[in-house]
Amino acid sequence: MLYELRGESRIEMEALAERVVAREADADDTRLPEERVNRAVVALHHRTLPSLDDAGLVEFDARQGDVVPSQDFASVEKYLELAERDDRE
Repeated sequence: MLYELRGESRIEMEALAERVVAREADADDTRLPEERVNRAVVALHHRTLPSLDDAGLVEFDARQGDVVPSQDFASVEKYLELAERDDRE
């Protein structure tokens, strides 16, 4: 999920869930099972995003469903780049 936040200034939670499911399935957004996306939305809403908000990495508006990477998100971006590079090798 953190990979999908890179380069974003704001993203809707459902769009983020679709990207997460697509990344996990290595598929494009047009072939995603709705049930998996719905489960991802629930997990993001109730667990992942509140935890990241508490950690100061994102600002999550549960009412609107908006996710905004915080200034502190930049501190993890370099690690995400290293992890993604390592995954490709």
